[in-house]
Amino acid sequence: MLDINLQNYVEWRVAQVIPVRQSFGYRVYLKYQDGSEKSQLKSGFKTKKEAMKARDITTAELYNGTYI
Repeated sequence: MLDINLQNYVEWRVAQVIPVRQSFGYRVYLKYQDGSEKSQLKSGFKTKKEAMKARDITTAELYNGTYI
């Protein structure tokens, strides 16, 4: 049986755009009510500008509470 423990994040931060191998990306850090923190790497953007645009969209989703 699959046990998925879903939690709402209580804090978040988004790191700056960085080079990742042959592309660009950024990290999203989510902190949960139990004190644990997870990071997610979002990468594969061909240009820094493209990664920055995606980062801005992610930040807006986090701010609005719609980020999944």
